[in-house]
Amino acid sequence: VTQLSYGMSRLEILTSTPKSVQGKSGKFILDEFAAHTDQSRIWQLLLPAFDGGGQAIIIANGEGENTFYHIFQAAKRGDNGFTAHFFSWRDDPSRDDEWYASMRRKFKTEHPEADDYAFKAQFPDTEEEAFFLHGNSRFDMTTLNHLLRLLREERSRKAADDVLWGYKGFMVIDDRTKDGEAMPPNSFRFDRHPTGRVRMYELPEEGAEYIVAVDAAGGSQAGDYCVAMVGKLRRDIQGVEQVAVYQAKVETLQLAEVALRLGYFYNEALMVIETGASGHGTAVANIVKEDYHNLYRQVRTSRYIDDEKEELGFSTNRKSKGYLIDNIGNWIGKFDGDDWLIEPRFILLDQQTLDEMNRYQIDPKTGEAGAPKGSNDDLVMASGFLIEGAIYSLAGVQKSRSLHVDPWEW
Repeated sequence: VTQLSYGMSRLEILTSTPKSVQGKSGKFILDEFAAHTDQSRIWQLLLPAFDGGGQAIIIANGEGENTFYHIFQAAKRGDNGFTAHFFSWRDDPSRDDEWYASMRRKFKTEHPEADDYAFKAQFPDTEEEAFFLHGNSRFDMTTLNHLLRLLREERSRKAADDVLWGYKGFMVIDDRTKDGEAMPPNSFRFDRHPTGRVRMYELPEEGAEYIVAVDAAGGSQAGDYCVAMVGKLRRDIQGVEQVAVYQAKVETLQLAEVALRLGYFYNEALMVIETGASGHGTAVANIVKEDYHNLYRQVRTSRYIDDEKEELGFSTNRKSKGYLIDNIGNWIGKFDGDDWLIEPRFILLDQQTLDEMNRYQIDPKTGEAGAPKGSNDDLVMASGFLIEGAIYSLAGVQKSRSLHVDPWEW
């Protein structure tokens, strides 16, 4: 922290971490806010200061639909006391098309790994360009940005029609009565609540087929999230559509309970549980199998031992993870800027999933894909398990034959 004092005034220069702003009051200037690694937490810590009369100026280049994006949109609606200002590169009278072309050449020379979306986000002409997704993503950026545009349009339509879409809530036991009688066993319902961990996009349809993909973690607040993602099987496009996402840092017992509730709620969906070396998924599977029957199973074979073994869940290792990620890349389709070259088979409705796909990068040193330090990949992996469940549901089987895996490859 650097402090500069003049008379009764004091200027503090802080690092962009939640700890540096905790308990602070006064007037704030948050520069390059979209680049702060924990925007949401910083914003939560600053809100009490604003309620006490504090003021803030927030300056940022957009980067998809992060915390800054939602603050900006709320300001445009007049919902948060801020005034939104967008500045195009054209607002500087000294700049013209020749300057823009020159800057683009310079940017591409200095950042050869960057795509055109990264340049437009730094030098936007429109608000849409300012909030382009950009980065060294494993997935095609043109396709991701088109999916982002479709999500925003769908959100606007649903809001105008006041349709349940993207609301938070909890899965609770349905203790209501129907025709004077209690609901049957394993009946659950979705209750809207602002602190809920389930993001709901569509309630179950009678006769529809569903898949629940479960990605477990250790429950530590410092670790990855646990996820249960629900998809509706779309035989018309030979694909799957996201309809609900549960995401929280919880213990395996709580994750198993939520997975069970979602499975029963969505017409006793096929449940695909990730079982890897950590053992967390296996713990979930062992709990779930006591009360649930529609479970995905995998047949494992060995390259050197003439033996097959049926195991519950999808076993993740280095090879099978690459298989899942490639499936996501294929199933989100391919958009060339004008039209779909490959129609999508995985219909994304969850903004957080799309944001995580954008951050799922290729390491320039190793060439391997993964979440960068400080980020999570739980939604990406759950998407892969959801697609895996769809592949075998569409094929009419519920047992997957795994890659040849030997103990030392784990």
